[in-house]
Amino acid sequence: MNLAEPMQDASLPPRVATWIALAASLLAGVAMTAVLVRQGESGVLPYVAVWVIALFFGMPVKRAFLPGPVGVIAIVLTLAAVVVAVWWTASLLSDPRGTHLSYYPPIWACVVGVALACLLIAQAFLPSQEERLAEQLASSPDTLRALATVTALSRGGVVETSGEQRTLLTLDLRWQDRHGKPHATRLRTRVENPLLPDFATGQTVHVLVDPADTRRIAIDREHSPTEVR
Repeated sequence: MNLAEPMQDASLPPRVATWIALAASLLAGVAMTAVLVRQGESGVLPYVAVWVIALFFGMPVKRAFLPGPVGVIAIVLTLAAVVVAVWWTASLLSDPRGTHLSYYPPIWACVVGVALACLLIAQAFLPSQEERLAEQLASSPDTLRALATVTALSRGGVVETSGEQRTLLTLDLRWQDRHGKPHATRLRTRVENPLLPDFATGQTVHVLVDPADTRRIAIDREHSPTEVR
């Protein structure tokens, strides 16, 4: 049996991306705590506040679908901007006259943080590599339409757009070409949660395959929808 190589995806593995983002969140919390300690802060509330800020970014990231390295970089830089903003705030509170720091807030940190956060959120609404490929193959007259059996799957993160939650799935598929030759391919796609049972192990899904390169495979959403209609 000739097994096709899995289709490459530009995204980082969800688990790797999650740990990177959580590590960045932890470092942000430690950095902000260090600032408060250096400022001689003795109250409990400021320390609680900085860790709430760090976890505010870390907890959603743990369940978020990260579109790739850009998403991770955006999160890390956003957290860095938050650290700078909190650093200025803590310093200003302990030194209202601004003897050691400029009295004016680092506007660039706020602008960069908001811009990168918006970029990260916007990426959740952009089509994935597999979704773009599906649209391309669906419009091609030469595309092979086949039935594939899900032999294994793993779940990644969850992205929420317009109130609908979609789960990132990595599917191992087994299918046959026009000549009856078996193939095994792995792809990653996003499926709305109510439709997850349709992509469980052992289920049959419709796929679109590029006959010139069988590694280019995508879900046929006309017959196997990934979104609730």
